[in-house]
Amino acid sequence: MSGHSGRGLRPSKLGFSRRGLLRSGAGLGAFLWVPRIARAADPHQEHMSPTLGIVPRKPPPAMDAPLTEPDVRRSANGVLQTSLRCAYTYRDVGGVRLYVRTYEGSSPGPTLRMKPGETLKIRLANDLPPNRDLVPADISNPHQFNNTNFHFHGSHTSPSGISDNVMRSMVPGESYDIEITLPKDHTRGTYWYHPHHHGSADIQMASGMAGAIVVEGDFADVPERSPAPRSGCSCSLRSSTTPAAWSRISRRCFPRPRRVF
Repeated sequence: MSGHSGRGLRPSKLGFSRRGLLRSGAGLGAFLWVPRIARAADPHQEHMSPTLGIVPRKPPPAMDAPLTEPDVRRSANGVLQTSLRCAYTYRDVGGVRLYVRTYEGSSPGPTLRMKPGETLKIRLANDLPPNRDLVPADISNPHQFNNTNFHFHGSHTSPSGISDNVMRSMVPGESYDIEITLPKDHTRGTYWYHPHHHGSADIQMASGMAGAIVVEGDFADVPERSPAPRSGCSCSLRSSTTPAAWSRISRRCFPRPRRVF
């Protein structure tokens, strides 16, 4: 045993000093306070939840939750002229409050109704916050989640210029014009619109940035069809429907399958 075994060990013997302790304490304090200062300096995080945008809430009973229809916007005189705003908003989904990207503050966005031969004119405002990252060397990686654009999914229209051009880049803080003209023989039916910007489309659609486009007109020229709700798919016929009318409707609703050899 050493002669010093009964004495207290000095700090220098343990590998640290009072100055080292003070430096360590200052470093720990900076580590804890820097994230708070960064959040305070970022106006877009002012209302962000400490749980990454997820605020648990008591889910309403399924039968008590009303089925709400999105806002409907219709064409007039051959043109559907409207505006769409891309921005963050709070949405209650399944009893959880989420802070997500949306069109017009709703998920899904407004329903657009038009006819073949008409033109869709949209003024799209990108009010999402600025991107914090640069374009990566490998652009196949997700990046710049707040750049966007507009795609009319399923349409048979021009993919160039300001039409259904998925190569456009619409950056935050700017507004853009979109003009898509449907041919007169365009297929009627239900379509949808959504972002298609490479690097951010999946993030934005997962937030709820999407909406329906209804191209009307399938049964407009069948006088035997009685009025039916537009929110569902129905083929309500009058009792006086003639065999010829039945034949026309059946050919439209139930076309014969082609033989495959």
